[in-house]
Amino acid sequence: MKSNLMKSLRRNQDKISLSFVIVFFAIVAFLLVYINSNTNFLGRSYRDVYLYLSLALRFSGVQFAGYAYINNLPPLVPFLTSLLFRLGFVDVSSIFIVCGIFYFIGNVFFYKLLRIRFRNPYALVGAIIYGCLSINLLWAANGTIDIPSISLSIIALYALIMAVDNNQKYFYLAFPALVLAFLAKYTALLMVPVMFLYYILRVFSWRKLKNYWRNTLGGIAFGIITSLPYVGYVLVNHYAFGFLSQSGEVAGEVAKQSQLSHPVVNDLGFYLTHAVNCISNLSILSYIVISVFLLGLFLILYRTRNILKVTYNQQYIRLFRRDVPLSIIYKLIIICIVALIAVFLTAGRFTVVLSELLLFGIIYFMGVLSNKVIGKYNHIPRKRKYKYFNFDILMFTWFFAYLVFFTSHITKADRYFTTIAPGFTALVILALYVIVNTNRIRNISFDLKENHREDYNIRLSTIILLIFGLVFVISAAYSLNVDKYDPLVDDEQNMANYLSSNYPDYVNTVIGANRAPIYVWYLHKEIKPITISNNSTILDYNLKKYNTTYYIGNDSSLDVNNYNKIINYGNVTLYKKSEDLN
Repeated sequence: MKSNLMKSLRRNQDKISLSFVIVFFAIVAFLLVYINSNTNFLGRSYRDVYLYLSLALRFSGVQFAGYAYINNLPPLVPFLTSLLFRLGFVDVSSIFIVCGIFYFIGNVFFYKLLRIRFRNPYALVGAIIYGCLSINLLWAANGTIDIPSISLSIIALYALIMAVDNNQKYFYLAFPALVLAFLAKYTALLMVPVMFLYYILRVFSWRKLKNYWRNTLGGIAFGIITSLPYVGYVLVNHYAFGFLSQSGEVAGEVAKQSQLSHPVVNDLGFYLTHAVNCISNLSILSYIVISVFLLGLFLILYRTRNILKVTYNQQYIRLFRRDVPLSIIYKLIIICIVALIAVFLTAGRFTVVLSELLLFGIIYFMGVLSNKVIGKYNHIPRKRKYKYFNFDILMFTWFFAYLVFFTSHITKADRYFTTIAPGFTALVILALYVIVNTNRIRNISFDLKENHREDYNIRLSTIILLIFGLVFVISAAYSLNVDKYDPLVDDEQNMANYLSSNYPDYVNTVIGANRAPIYVWYLHKEIKPITISNNSTILDYNLKKYNTTYYIGNDSSLDVNNYNKIINYGNVTLYKKSEDLN
């Protein structure tokens, strides 16, 4: 009876694991939404969330003057939030719910993505690690758009691999998901060359392309159709396409830096050194993960070296219609690796577009060379090995492309590690796979029943994976208990309530504020942005420029010419123009 149960569990392990992932991350997503909805944390570091909420108000039919630039923001999350607003749920928790759903979906599809490459236990642990990274838990379900865009990118990449390797109907999911990822956050445009790289490495001949082109074009057409509502909205309202201005700013960043009077030093190691904080709030766990990553990389290089020792000068490979000695091929691969390191070390010195073009060109050339070597010398089935190698290089490209992209920018923040996280996690699982499949670990197993029956054996590798998964679940519980409360949020809410309750004329008067977008959300009207300044001349000029009646400042010690202090909550202070004071 027990033997049959063990066999049944092994036969259905995929269904069991997927069910666990669904239930576990549904619980985590619910907890994130619940905790964030009951914690006033949208203070100093979350100004952008109020811009998305204001755009959601505009989508839902609430009209207010000014703030034309919010129409250029990525529209997907605000639009979905506006649907809840239209149903009567005009609350900040609505955007938390939208983002929480994307967090849940992203983790489920990340498990499915890893399952393409790895056996079930590795995919399960990989999904747990990814979903429980401290940086993901910090920025999930909190109104920011990074996680929704990444989740849709995961879906797009999963669907593309499935389309190329298994069922071409997945093209009709891949390209619309990619468009939605882009509309969630414009940096998802970087996924286009990532996906294209896998496509051309797998569909690398005209003969194969003949079998793919119809469904490829069909998927692209579905993607274009998915974008039409956004394009129509922009054209009808005579708005600008926001991603065009942003891409122009990105492309011109190097030129702007060169015009500065003081030298700007780009911190190339920012995301590498800050990885400890982004992996887990438990530093020891972060260091273990990084150690696994580095040890796995060492073992991969060591095994590659052993292969080269056997095959280095023995054969030729057909490349560009010529027989090329393996020694030349290997030297070209080494040159490609050195070139990739150079691309990273020069990040920010050239335009990010040039850096990314070089990166993808080098990886493609290295992928073609490596595929040639693998196809000639591996004794495992050619098709399977091609798929696995291309998957691995795809994950590396995903990781490295976003690492170079955000390293190229002078302005850096831990939250951008969320875009690097999927590729990084996949490489960690690959390293873990290499480590536990060494002969010394792979062949160790324990007999749970002391009867030497295989059904009751458990491998050491399985125990290692279980420990990894369990420790990250514990780490997630620790991260969820981190206090994110910011008293500034209470002060700003109290100020908005005081103003609307005691000065009903606020609707028809000009209000200025240091943190204007926050009060646009609270008061549902245009609030003039007033730059914080201790220079009374500058402050006076800004207030006069807008003919401001009420001014909400964030420095209670500041006296403003021709304005009287009315009330303050913490440092948040309400001023009223003297001539209008009753």
